[in-house]
Amino acid sequence: MGWLWSSRNPSGSVKPSELTGEIPTDSAPAEPTTDAPSKNAGTDPDFQALLSSLATIPKPKNAQLPSPASSETDAASDDRTITPESLYPTEMSCRAVFDLAFYCQSLGGQFNNVYRYGTLRDCRGEWSQFWFCMRANKGFLGDKERENRIMNHYKKREMKYRVGASSEEVWEPRTRMVDSAFDWDLEAAEKAEAEGKL
Repeated sequence: MGWLWSSRNPSGSVKPSELTGEIPTDSAPAEPTTDAPSKNAGTDPDFQALLSSLATIPKPKNAQLPSPASSETDAASDDRTITPESLYPTEMSCRAVFDLAFYCQSLGGQFNNVYRYGTLRDCRGEWSQFWFCMRANKGFLGDKERENRIMNHYKKREMKYRVGASSEEVWEPRTRMVDSAFDWDLEAAEKAEAEGKL
């Protein structure tokens, strides 16, 4: 056979010692046994002790897994409006921000920028974002205050891109989430398109 499958027996049958990982003690062929091997044969006794201790843990009586139908009704009942504040992240990974800043400063990042734009890249923005993350995630702030600071930081960063022409001049921002994007009648849409209503 191939390199992945090695056949030890020319007959193709597998010995029980090969399945359990036991080393045969004699060279005589093993006789098939009529008794079925026990479920836990050949397992670690520590593992068996762990399984038995887990089996003795009482299960809560009132705990039920949520059914898919109840989660759908919960999702349908909540407010599905989109606010501008919900578009900004409320968490920041300092490791990811550091990786971006370090790559910008590294030889590979600078080489890419010289290749693409012909100049070296100024990495002050990436490093200032890293130091902001270090100050915001120190641990002395409450969760809400930290989330608000990070959200405001992303708002300020976005404002520099909102100067001048924007796609928002053409497209209206969505104020409500789409419930079902592809749940519409194709024939009615084709008729409306043919009549020039779409």
